[in-house]
Order: sequence, then structure tokens, then C-alpha cells
Amino acid sequence: MERNIKKPDILLVTEYVIKKAEVKQPFSLREASDSAELNGVGLYRLSEIISEICLEPDGPSSMEKYTKIDTDNMYNLQARWQLNSQTYYSYLSYLSLKQSNESIGLSKAALEVATESNKTTKLSFWVAFMSFFVAAVALLFDSFLSSI
Repeated sequence: MERNIKKPDILLVTEYVIKKAEVKQPFSLREASDSAELNGVGLYRLSEIISEICLEPDGPSSMEKYTKIDTDNMYNLQARWQLNSQTYYSYLSYLSLKQSNESIGLSKAALEVATESNKTTKLSFWVAFMSFFVAAVALLFDSFLSSI
């Protein structure tokens, strides 16, 4: 699976943590680094991002235990990772802005359709007016011919 290069690493990791937290599935940094979703995000980069965006998995001073990349291989230990409040609410804001942009796009499309419909309505009005005018002239002309 190719890495999604359209999303920055931090967004990929944030979405990965949320996905795992929703199903209460623990994971180690090694597992995450090897996952298809994070394919291409290296272990050191992942460690840096997790340290910034997540809560301490086992309480105070436990972050380093799970994120330090060294010969002790503690980064292979699974933990239940959760986003810190700032990251979580920033992600919700990101989703909200993304949805707003999609809504703006739909509104623009609806406006274009309405504008086209308005043009069609104006044309229909003029056709109806001209039909009325021709019918009125025909009646007057018929009336004129009948009186002669």
C-alpha cells in the first residue's frame, strides 16, 4: 500500500490514534510504524509525534518509557494511546473546517444551478409573454376581420 502523501505525518498519526482509541486497541510504536495506515512514517518520527499529541499512557512520566527508541526496545510495548485535549479539539476543528469547505462547494454548485434555472425561467416568461401578445394580436385581427 502506498503512503498517502496528501496528508501530513501528524494528521496520519492523529487519525491512527483516534481509530485505535475508539476500539480501545492498544498498540506499540513498532506496530504503528509497520502498519499500512502509517506506511512511510518512520519509528523516530512516530515517536516524536506521539510524544507531542498523546497523553501519558500509564500516568505521569510514562511517555518516555513507550517512546524512547533505544536498545531496551521498550517502544515495542503496547499502550492504550489517547490524544491530549489540545490535539483532539484541534482535530475536531480540522474536521469542522473540512466539512464547511465541502458545504461551501455544494452551495456554490447549488447557486450555479439556481442561476441557470433563473435564466431558464426568464426565457420561459418571455416566451409566454410573446405567446400572449401574438394571441392578443390574432384575436384583435380576427375581430377586425369579422367586423368588415
